[in-house]
Amino acid sequence: MMTWTTCACKTDMAGASQGIAEQRRSGGRPPGSEGRAPDARYRSRAGHSLGRPPCDPVAVILPADVYLVRRQHASNLVGRVPGGAQAEGSGRYDVDLRYRRARSSLFLHRMAVGTHTQAGVVGLVPAHAFTSRLVLPHERTLPERPGQARRDPAEPRSRWPPVLLTHRASADVTVLARRVARRPPTLECTSPDGVAHTVWQVDDPPEVEELIAAMRGAGPAYLIDGHHRVATTLSLGPSDAVLCYLLPSDQLRLLPHHRVVSDWVPAVGDVIAALRHEFEVAVVRGPRLPTAPGEVLLSAGAGWLRARPRPPWPEALVAVRVAEQILGVLLGTGDAEHDPGVLFVPGTATLSELNDQAHRARGTALTFTALTTSELMEAADAGRLLPAKASWAEPKPPTGLYLRPGAEADVTGRTADNGRA
Repeated sequence: MMTWTTCACKTDMAGASQGIAEQRRSGGRPPGSEGRAPDARYRSRAGHSLGRPPCDPVAVILPADVYLVRRQHASNLVGRVPGGAQAEGSGRYDVDLRYRRARSSLFLHRMAVGTHTQAGVVGLVPAHAFTSRLVLPHERTLPERPGQARRDPAEPRSRWPPVLLTHRASADVTVLARRVARRPPTLECTSPDGVAHTVWQVDDPPEVEELIAAMRGAGPAYLIDGHHRVATTLSLGPSDAVLCYLLPSDQLRLLPHHRVVSDWVPAVGDVIAALRHEFEVAVVRGPRLPTAPGEVLLSAGAGWLRARPRPPWPEALVAVRVAEQILGVLLGTGDAEHDPGVLFVPGTATLSELNDQAHRARGTALTFTALTTSELMEAADAGRLLPAKASWAEPKPPTGLYLRPGAEADVTGRTADNGRA
């Protein structure tokens, strides 16, 4: 399938700050710092620490304490923070605290929320895998998204969260993952959204190769979340790898990606009249999220309507295609996917929350039956891309937990991303 290479796992500024305080109480001050007034500030870009939850990525450290930050781990980096950060103090710095791995590593990352548990592998996937059908996309990208990301220098590629991939369920991968998970974890924490994260480092070369071979044997990978990040990476110039989280398909949790059409509230009668020739439309009392194939739920006036295509149905009745068709008819554009008034709402929103968002936008909410894994794979295998934002996957690795090697902050505050592991 593809070759995987190393990524780094970062520590947490909260843990570092606690250690600094303890060292300060014990007299562990840097030489020459006694009695010196602070003349600068330092800012951390935090990740996660062992047994600690994620913290605010901005923390102020006295300049006399930088010595202690560096002493905690030889690879801790200090770089000047450019731009507006200088306003809060002369010579503030950005402190990167992370584990630098001496050997190429993969990471097994387990996430648990409610009754759902999933465990996938984090590593770097070669960029060419995304252009040679080793990794298959399932949805289109909105053309403006890559351009927007390219114009944002404050978010370098090396610090983006992992792209989510899936592969067909594999007994070999499951056996290896269970074996790794029997060991003490490298990291444990619970993020603010209630997701419990457990991470194991896999750095023994034979075990790394065994895990890669098992994933390769599972067949092609499918791009689930991160189509725009991948498109941006490929458009920004040379880069040899993309940070990814690869999850077995039988552990993937797919949700719908809701729509809200802003500044547009149609009357119930108008919607029924516009759709009745091609769709079965009914008023819904006590609405619920759609579950039937091809089913779409649309707010209209003070109520909700349920719509489905009239038979004969196409062989693959994918609800997101039906939703785009309905919006195209109602908006009269034929291309709702690129309509700037169509907003995308994460699938974790409840129907009540979706309706509230529609009210705030003075608009209309639309949702549909979640894409199934088999529908996603079938579309990707055939090269029939679904509309942009066809699905939402949850949970996902949080931003800041993994940092690509090669993201080195220098004293000018620039970040170099040479794309190397």
